Amino acid sequence: MAGDWNAKHTAWGSRLTAPKGRNLLHVIQHNNLNYLSTGEPTYWPADLHKTPGLLDFAITNVISGICSTIESSLDLESDHSPIIITLSTSPIWKTQPLRLCNKYTNWKQFQDYINKNITLNIRLKENTQLEDVVQHLTTLIQEAAWISTPERKKTIQETNNIPLHIKELVHEKCSTRSRWQNTRSPLDKTRLNRLTHNLRSAILQARNDTSNSILQA
Repeated sequence: MAGDWNAKHTAWGSRLTAPKGRNLLHVIQHNNLNYLSTGEPTYWPADLHKTPGLLDFAITNVISGICSTIESSLDLESDHSPIIITLSTSPIWKTQPLRLCNKYTNWKQFQDYINKNITLNIRLKENTQLEDVVQHLTTLIQEAAWISTPERKKTIQETNNIPLHIKELVHEKCSTRSRWQNTRSPLDKTRLNRLTHNLRSAILQARNDTSNSILQA
């Protein structure tokens, strides 16, 4: 079910938590449901003094997070922006967002490059001059980040032989563990323990099936 829930909670990306959102989250956890949210505002009030909020999202049941995606639509036909949900029978591979820096960035080298190449005595009397300076500063920051951030090669592991149900259990376990760490709810802890047990049993069964197939061959 997806739409305007009129319930705010930081769990799905709202700026604050309201009583309706707290009650809705309790129902979701109690019934072992999940929610899909963009984490971005979807409600745009006409009053400029009010802050946009996140009210539109989906609540799902028995739908794996690795087989679904959600994104915001830029077609603003009312004071609510639509959301687009994609469901698939197979895992949806999601590309990681591009980043200028990471935990291996040499910030001392970054600072030295900026200090060496930045120009501070530029005249700012016309709009075109201001635009040129902004563009120059943006390019300078990008170059400094690229130079001071080493390129790390990712180790590609072949995972096509892993059964789909095990991949789904791993994803559900990670999501539940993250939720339990935030809420410390006994219901989340119970579900985490159950998923951990199911995952161990599934891995053991898969290993036994592989061993039997090798012996038969």
